[in-house]
Amino acid sequence: MNAQVLSTMICGIFAIAAALGAILLKVFFNRSEAGESMPPAASAINPYEPPPVPGTLIESRPAEPLTKPSNLSRKVLLIPITTVVVGTVLGIVSRLLRPYAYVGGTHYEALAAFAVLILGCLILINLNRLGHGFLGQLLYQLENLAMWSGFACGWSLIHGSFWEDMIAVSIAWWFCCSVLGGALLAVFQWRRRRTVAI
Repeated sequence: MNAQVLSTMICGIFAIAAALGAILLKVFFNRSEAGESMPPAASAINPYEPPPVPGTLIESRPAEPLTKPSNLSRKVLLIPITTVVVGTVLGIVSRLLRPYAYVGGTHYEALAAFAVLILGCLILINLNRLGHGFLGQLLYQLENLAMWSGFACGWSLIHGSFWEDMIAVSIAWWFCCSVLGGALLAVFQWRRRRTVAI
């Protein structure tokens, strides 16, 4: 197996594993949240109380149904899958445009791709700032990894050979977005907790 195939496979595995990890976390959190909000079965019917009269029966019915939607909803799947797809497509487009966007010693396609990836990180921060503390941080880190790994996978797929400079640059940018994005997300979460407490 040559280095290009191996690097593409490794980047793709990282991207898919990170997206699956984010999906599993969301499913687990939705299930635990649904379990906490459901009332215990014993409190629904008390055999020692007389049945309510019809007028109060209508008033005592809950306004919202007790059943929750499926945990594997579009909301759970959308963000992790989108991060992988956007990262991979961006890597493919960036590599395809590389021969045409090299002007005056500058790779404008790489600058544009990194600007879009950083914008993607900011969107992920905004989407996960309402998450519950560590869970929001973990989801951001997994989705950020999925996006950057997808980018490296798409780029390596089109390049045709292993190029360690691109992998090193992708890892460096992913790490910066991971650390700085995580810190920015922590600030947003702290401000949100503070405003809720007030």
